Amino acid sequence: MSIIARHFKYNRDGYILTLGVAKAYRSIGLGSFLLSRTLENLEDQNCLCVYLHVLKANRKGNVSFNYSPL
Repeated sequence: MSIIARHFKYNRDGYILTLGVAKAYRSIGLGSFLLSRTLENLEDQNCLCVYLHVLKANRKGNVSFNYSPL
């Protein structure tokens, strides 16, 4: 078990700091797929809340992010 996993053993929050897709691979659903799989993994670990860090300058990310709760 990693140091981070031990530290957050009883924490039920998730935090996604960085999720990026190279420009050549955008607009084909790869980012949505990665986010979906990450959320599924967190749900499997009994995560109750997920925070997603999106930069203010990322207009598309701020406008398009609308994901149902776990």
